[in-house]
Amino acid sequence: MKRVLFIIIVSLSVQSLSAQSSFSEIKKQHSWACVGIDFSNVKFLGRDGFNNPQKIVEQHFLSINQLLFNERDKYNIKKAFKLKNHFFLIGDYFDIKNTQIETENIFADRSYILDYEKIEKIIVSYNFHDIKQDIVLLFIAERLDKVKAEGVFWVTLINSKTKEIILTERIIGKPGGIGFRNYWTNAVYDIIKQIKKKKYKQWKKR
Repeated sequence: MKRVLFIIIVSLSVQSLSAQSSFSEIKKQHSWACVGIDFSNVKFLGRDGFNNPQKIVEQHFLSINQLLFNERDKYNIKKAFKLKNHFFLIGDYFDIKNTQIETENIFADRSYILDYEKIEKIIVSYNFHDIKQDIVLLFIAERLDKVKAEGVFWVTLINSKTKEIILTERIIGKPGGIGFRNYWTNAVYDIIKQIKKKKYKQWKKR
């Protein structure tokens, strides 16, 4: 009897996930996987601070993602989303994708922006076959702007089974610190703080 009840509960959980269309419909029993930052569509604004694009692609993008996972108590994504259980970190999901960026056209002007349609196309390219969790959380990097001192990222939640977008929002983070890795990772840190302080509540009310 207990086994039958368990199967029913799991079945209802899966059904609610497949049908959900908003952040507010996520249930406590749904499991999450955070896969880090996708830099594959990022552009640099301002030459200062981007003197060696190839090194940035081959080394710094990897180290930024690794820092998020090595220092998870500081970059506390789990706490920002009010999660207690069923949360997993996958530190190398974007390693190959991020190191394959062509640097010839990595600099752009202020007209460059990722819109919702582009985000949809990016998500279609993802492969979630090995992810067992219900929800995938990731950051899609749009621009690293040294002139305005801001990093722009799309915070995105995806249904891992259907690839439906549960939530995606363009958020600007304030960078800071010494060294390329620390400077731009602090933009993500600022976004995580924004989620914790106000964004989470706003999303829940939608």
